[in-house]
Amino acid sequence: MSITIPDPTWIQAGTKAAQRAGTILANASHQMRNTQRIEEQGRETKIMADEILHREITEALTPTGLPIFSEEGNTSSPHPAQWSWVIDPLDGSANFQRGFSLCASSIALCHGMQPVTGFLYDLHTQSIVQGGAGITPAAELKCSTINTLDRAILCTGIPARLEWSDENTQRFSNMFRSFYKIRMLGSAVQALLHVATGKADVYFEQNIMFWDVAAAWAVAEAAGIQIRSCPGTRSGSLQVMAAPPALLSHCHPLLFPETYQNAHANK
Repeated sequence: MSITIPDPTWIQAGTKAAQRAGTILANASHQMRNTQRIEEQGRETKIMADEILHREITEALTPTGLPIFSEEGNTSSPHPAQWSWVIDPLDGSANFQRGFSLCASSIALCHGMQPVTGFLYDLHTQSIVQGGAGITPAAELKCSTINTLDRAILCTGIPARLEWSDENTQRFSNMFRSFYKIRMLGSAVQALLHVATGKADVYFEQNIMFWDVAAAWAVAEAAGIQIRSCPGTRSGSLQVMAAPPALLSHCHPLLFPETYQNAHANK
């Protein structure tokens, strides 16, 4: 579905916000890595950089007049018919705190729950990555041509909100045995970026939050990746799968067995 952005200055604002985030991350002091609080029963760390980036990105986006939903601020869901910004100031905070460069600032322009344009600052490459409506796709945004799971690399993760049930443990076991290689990068944004640039082939994560994936979702779709999602088992969370068209039909019954079975039962 093609969506036209009604105000081109929104693109400028998103780019400016990503540039501001990049300047902060590239020149981060050691103090920015200090722990501020621990959440999700000790499995989610918030550091000073999260709060600083939230403040700076929000300041850059506020002149657009659009609502801003952020992991560090308003965490409710966007209205279905409303334009808004959905941001994760620092995706991969634990990586950043320990000196891993696989993290990013994530800024999405959304219409309802549909990511339309994504603006990312990728600390690993120290570059801004953009994709979606109103953006000319970069040459490096191109999905892989792998068409079988036994040659495909899966990027996944274990979110702090994952429930360690026997069912989920079995699902992970089935996933890991079905793919050629498994990669866990510690950042949903980085995982989707690796799929969007063809370095990996499939992304899947359970109980991930919309702000974690919204901007990279738009960028991945601009690269030709197809994305499917359904509600997660935790309030407000999602299960998200992203794959090239050639792999989508192979991934659906493996990664979304419930929805796949229900769809075929209703035929």
